[in-house]
Amino acid sequence: MKTKNKYPLMYIFIAGMIILWIIAFINAGTMADRGVSVMFFNDPLDSWMDFFNPINHAGLADPYIDTDRIYPPICYCFFWLISRFVPKELYVSSKIMRMKYLQPGAIVFTMYMVITVYLFVTILERFIRLSSDKERLEVSKSRASTEELIMKLFVFTILFSSPFMYQFERANIILIALMFLLLYILLKDSENKVLRELSLICLAIAACIKIYPAAFGLLLLKEKRWKDAVRTVIYGIAFFFLPFAVMGGFDKIPNFLEAIFLSPDNSDPHMYGFGNKLNFSNLLYAVHTFFLKDGVISPGNANENASRAALVLTLFAAGMATVSKEKWKIYALLTGIMVGFPAFSFMYCSVFICIPLVALLTQKREKFKVMDAVYLIIFLMIFGVHIYKTPESFEMANVRWPFVVTDFIQSLGVFLLTSVVSADVFFTEAIPLLKKLKTFKKA
Repeated sequence: MKTKNKYPLMYIFIAGMIILWIIAFINAGTMADRGVSVMFFNDPLDSWMDFFNPINHAGLADPYIDTDRIYPPICYCFFWLISRFVPKELYVSSKIMRMKYLQPGAIVFTMYMVITVYLFVTILERFIRLSSDKERLEVSKSRASTEELIMKLFVFTILFSSPFMYQFERANIILIALMFLLLYILLKDSENKVLRELSLICLAIAACIKIYPAAFGLLLLKEKRWKDAVRTVIYGIAFFFLPFAVMGGFDKIPNFLEAIFLSPDNSDPHMYGFGNKLNFSNLLYAVHTFFLKDGVISPGNANENASRAALVLTLFAAGMATVSKEKWKIYALLTGIMVGFPAFSFMYCSVFICIPLVALLTQKREKFKVMDAVYLIIFLMIFGVHIYKTPESFEMANVRWPFVVTDFIQSLGVFLLTSVVSADVFFTEAIPLLKKLKTFKKA
């Protein structure tokens, strides 16, 4: 039996996270607010409002009365259930801040956070074990117990990574979408028919909560599971539209669609700035503004060019996802598209990238490769805690969300993950495949 099972990637990643924590702690000590303003949403009175606002919107089961309410109806059904534990007068009168600080609101919020974090950790640990079991060599009992401890430490680093800390500050429902997506990955190849069907339902629910997890349906198409893909679409349509029946009625669908189409207006840098966002177009537009135009926002054509470049990268990444045979690279490309392509992608969206991170770090390694170092650096850019003073060159007057170093490093990490993995797959898998096809045609 082989007793050596080398997992240098996970050890190196954890060490890198600890180093970044130490640097962040030192830097935070030199800042008046201990670095809070560069780590979290740029409104100290708005913490946890991604939890309390939907309760206010859903409490009367008629959320779509204005264009600020962009959650799909399945989300409002969930928050309607939670609102049953909150005194009615708090959401009827829209006293949302009181809801947050009074006892009923504080208790229901605490229970929500405890339950969701516990479930997430449980599912994530199962995902890590499953990924490890598929890759690992046989190990001694003492080594197995050490690896169990390392896994617990890794989960700890994930919970205290920048995307998850930002998500905890927002208390967004995205964590539930992530859990359903992980369940889909865990169950989709099960030998049990019921569990396989349940996996399709999980993907449909994840997509109905946050829409972009639908990208993982590409796995079904890649594996030529056409019937499963069709049933997933049917489940998705059902979970997306049927909840309108209890959330204002089907005649509110146009209101919801209008709100969705207007939501990209929240990415207007003239009013909102470039902060808090991870999408490709926002990064490219920000780079053009701060590094090429000395902080002066360029005319609309620069934004249009950034959007076109983002679309090209997205299509290229999707194509490479259909070619790649390495699971972690497929996950990286799909999550990269999910986070980078939408016109409005907040910092917490990168929680989805824990999926390719786990898949990479649990791979067995006989030797450390150069590309391993590249990918570890990129993942540390996305997950590391980056507390640095905002340089004067990033400052903009009269914007709601200023651009800070954290925003830049993380959005650059998402961009590099998608583009570097795409290029890697293109040169190592796509080109050899094309050469084989040409040889086969000649024969």
